[in-house]
This record gives sequence, C-alpha cells and structure tokens, in this order.
Amino acid sequence: ELSSTFGNRLIEAKSLYALGYLYTESSSFDSAYHFYKDGINKSKQYNFQDRLVYFTNDLGVMFERQDLYDSALVYYLQTLKLATDQKLYEDQAFTLNNIGVIFYR
Repeated sequence: ELSSTFGNRLIEAKSLYALGYLYTESSSFDSAYHFYKDGINKSKQYNFQDRLVYFTNDLGVMFERQDLYDSALVYYLQTLKLATDQKLYEDQAFTLNNIGVIFYR
C-alpha cells in the first residue's frame, strides 16, 4: 500500500508478486490467488507486460501444488504466449518445462 501511496507502480506490482509467492510457499492459496490476480490487474493497467509472465506462471505453480493440473495448464499456456510474444526465451524454456511436468504426471 505504501508503494501505491508514493506512486511507484513497479514496486507495487513487485510487492503483489512477492506477497503471492510467500502465500503460495506457506500453502495459503486463497490469499496467494488474491495477490496474484491483483498483480495481474495492476500489470495490465500500468502496461507491465513482463510482470504478467511472472504472475501467470506462479498462478500455474500454485494450482499445480494443489494438484489442480487443468488450472495449472491454463496459466502455463498463458505464460507461454506472453513469453513468446515478448521474446523472453528463458521464460519460454521454463514454461515449456512446467507444461512438460504437467503432462508427465
């Protein structure tokens, strides 16, 4: 909230990501989902396309940890499209690996 108050939108987006990550790691998936979705909305609003890759990927990770593979795949495919459109080759590779893990299961 402080980053929003002081007008630093990038820090706001990064903070939402960090909170989502921390909640995912502590298995508080409802809270994680809230922060990731808020981060997606802010990233779209402020045109932080590169941030969208991180939010959508981690939503996939969050769903995969809950054994919700169909939902994880939806977000991984979104991540792959975003990474491909932005020519983020390393992110494409990580995402293809994540998709492969889903199909391996």
